[in-house]
Amino acid sequence: MFNIPKTVATYWPLFLTLNVVFFNEYLIYFAKIGFTCDWPCDENSCISNALRVFLIADTHLLGDLRGHWFDKLRREWQMYRSYRSALHLLSPDAVFFLGDLMDEGDHSDWTSFNKYANRFDSLFGSSSGHPKVHVLAGNHDLGFHYAVSPFRVGWFNSRFNRSLVDVVTIKEQPFILVTSMALHGDGCRFCQEAESQISAISKELNCAKLGNCSNITSRFEPYRKPIILQHFPLYRPNDKECLRDEDFDDKDPHRDEAYRPQWEALSEEATDMLLRKLDPRAVRVGVCHLPHESTVIGLYWVLSIVLLIWVLRFVVIELWSKMFRRFRRTSSHSHFLDKLLKSERNGLKFSALTARFPTWISCVGGPASVLAGRPVFLSMFVVRSASIHPPAGHLCLKFSRALRVHTLVYLLLARMLRFAAIQALY
Repeated sequence: MFNIPKTVATYWPLFLTLNVVFFNEYLIYFAKIGFTCDWPCDENSCISNALRVFLIADTHLLGDLRGHWFDKLRREWQMYRSYRSALHLLSPDAVFFLGDLMDEGDHSDWTSFNKYANRFDSLFGSSSGHPKVHVLAGNHDLGFHYAVSPFRVGWFNSRFNRSLVDVVTIKEQPFILVTSMALHGDGCRFCQEAESQISAISKELNCAKLGNCSNITSRFEPYRKPIILQHFPLYRPNDKECLRDEDFDDKDPHRDEAYRPQWEALSEEATDMLLRKLDPRAVRVGVCHLPHESTVIGLYWVLSIVLLIWVLRFVVIELWSKMFRRFRRTSSHSHFLDKLLKSERNGLKFSALTARFPTWISCVGGPASVLAGRPVFLSMFVVRSASIHPPAGHLCLKFSRALRVHTLVYLLLARMLRFAAIQALY
């Protein structure tokens, strides 16, 4: 047999806890991304100078109104850790965030907006300048079309160096970033500005395509079909006719739900206008919120059970001789209490009760149940016989500070795990 150090043998659940937390909150991202994610290659061959970009949407950084601090901490840490791990392992040329960067930007003031924007930069910004991060606005950043404020549009454009329609070229591949909320076609100020910019870009694309840009300065030479990036998807009744992804679509319960034009998707007119004027190579969008499953919470549940067993074992075996500071029994007691309580060298235990003596236990601070033959860990309790009134006697126990601290630590851990499990369900 191996000689296990006494410290390890005694505190092995703590070492297990540290290892589980370290794996679930750090190493698992490198393992998952490193073993299951890679850049797609054409015909089993990868081109060294191929364009590689990340497309990320709907980070929904929680705000002050609807965000609980623990839920906010959990979400932001997981997004930060997965994003940084992916950057380290895959090294993209650029990163695009396709809207809904924040959850409450649509009704924030100047101070709150800058607070959310700074938080976004701290999580997803590139301190080294590579890869370049490009963002565009979603409805949770500016609001839906009817609620878009000129001030908020100005804040977003100034803070992220963005306009309603932008062109970004990476390795000679043009990307056109479009603000979806400005494509309602109702003649509003933002719609007119966006349509004017799209028309100007269309002229540049046409002249580059025809090779006749003598009178126009084109950003698209040599000509390549652009890729449109926006927050709302193009017009479609629902996702039923879209190509299925075996990893997600079979689990999507909302696949057949109807998309409302100008709310969950562009209108049919706006879609036709974009496709006609820009003739894109592809269109990449956000908004789609697909469900996912996680096994991490299951590991934490197993860990909580292990900790519970260890805490009870630690209290019973290690602190048994120190847990009582004072033991007092009343002088007036019946044969029932003599049968109920036994004083042993290692402490006190409840003996098995016969059916003739049903009991109930009331605790200071709340009810509790006791199993026959098991120790009870309460700061104070009274044992009464249901057949004797008034009580024939009572037992008053006071516990050491170490026991109270261990009990409070476990209760706090259990409450946090319960909250994390509830949050993981939606």
